Amino acid sequence: MTVLDFESAAQFLLSHDRYTIVCHAAPDADTVGSAAALVLLLRKKGKTAAAFCPDAIPERLAVFAGDGIFTGDPERCDTLVSVDVATPAMLGNMRDLLPPFDLSIDHHTVNTVKCENLLIKSGYISNCEIIAALYDQLSVGIDREAAKPLYAGICSDSGGFRYMNTRPETMRLAARLMETGIDAPEICRQLFDRLSPATLALLKAAYNSFELFYGGKLAIVTVSREEFDESGATDADLDEVKSVPRRIAGVEVSALIRPNAQGTQVSLRSNDYFDVAAVCQGFGGGGHVRAAGFHIDGTPEQAREMLIKALDGKL
Repeated sequence: MTVLDFESAAQFLLSHDRYTIVCHAAPDADTVGSAAALVLLLRKKGKTAAAFCPDAIPERLAVFAGDGIFTGDPERCDTLVSVDVATPAMLGNMRDLLPPFDLSIDHHTVNTVKCENLLIKSGYISNCEIIAALYDQLSVGIDREAAKPLYAGICSDSGGFRYMNTRPETMRLAARLMETGIDAPEICRQLFDRLSPATLALLKAAYNSFELFYGGKLAIVTVSREEFDESGATDADLDEVKSVPRRIAGVEVSALIRPNAQGTQVSLRSNDYFDVAAVCQGFGGGGHVRAAGFHIDGTPEQAREMLIKALDGKL
């Protein structure tokens, strides 16, 4: 595997064709926005490109996917690229079906997907920042069509520019994107202010299960399999639920524990100082310093006990 810089990544993009850009499963605005904007960039350079997502794109994110972009087929392309995919587990049911990527573009702290080439910028708050930098590297102007998904990804992964790893460069790029004429307030409303009935049901379950540990520094919410199934939710409905426990004053680490098809998924967030990625790596997961996750084959109850034990004396 070869680690690329922006210049060599741009040369890679120019020297290949017939692309399929792959998002992670349970898509969020950053992976969808990255894929859509990269497809648009490649098409502007005369390449054949389309995007593919292992899961259906939820309704609230469909507006950022663009028209005629998510039509890709990983089996019928010459060049396979992943965006915002840090681990094989993030590919969901496709994790064992996809060949190694020709290029992986990522902003997580650690990337363990199988790939021939890797462009990774862990200091960037969103993967869309990396895609925007590739536009600049390839001397392609970012028009309004590309600015919309890029702004959505940046806004989403920065928590509306609230998270501590939002850089001055992030804000300058956001201003550039706004200058194309996108409706930035509407994008924020679409991301943060519109809840599906499934999300509302999960929020109720989350608040009902709220627990505090270690002097209020660890907050855990648990969604049972019955609650998850009854809500009709998918993993894509959980973004708003993940932020619930971190909002409580005094909480440093928050956890959402919920079932999935293979067992139990744990999503961790931290507010100020704690490296949740390090904890998740101990369980075979990963992510960012302030946002990470891991999976176990056991039950939510088992995951809860494992997490409480792992954080004993560390907060």
